[in-house]
Amino acid sequence: MTDGIKIRAASPEDAPALLRVYAPYVKNTAITYEYDVPSVDEFSKRIETTLKRFPYLVLERGGEIIGYAYAGPLHSRPAYDWSVETSLYLSEDVRGGGLGRLLHDALENVLREQGFLNMNACIAYPEKEDEYLTRNSAAFAGGTSAAAKNPPASSTVPHSPANRGPRASCKSPPTAQPIP
Repeated sequence: MTDGIKIRAASPEDAPALLRVYAPYVKNTAITYEYDVPSVDEFSKRIETTLKRFPYLVLERGGEIIGYAYAGPLHSRPAYDWSVETSLYLSEDVRGGGLGRLLHDALENVLREQGFLNMNACIAYPEKEDEYLTRNSAAFAGGTSAAAKNPPASSTVPHSPANRGPRASCKSPPTAQPIP
């Protein structure tokens, strides 16, 4: 399933294609926390703003954008400067084939190179899986621990590039120091 796959940095010009991936999540689920699909102009500005400090990656197959992932600030307080919240979206027709893991790992590698210490993902965990939301996010973000296999109905699973295991909270470890 990874034939012809390319991961590259996004640009504001990718907004129309990224919106084609994102729109079904907005229209058919609650996981985006948006009520309306943003305009191409709004989405383009979001990409531009994110790229000022954080990575924004695009997943392509045969030149067609089929997914994307990006990082953003976890919180505005200075102690969170080296922690990020991540988001990842795949086209509906490519989910379940390992491409999310591929994209996530690429994002993790870029974040590590930039010196970020903690990646955090707010995930949804449905009681019943459907065509839009599966339980894969919990197992993916939390590994194979019992907590990851049976999280509460809504959970935040923080993980660092060095340790994907779940932790008790979204806070950075007290010993976390910026990498010069």
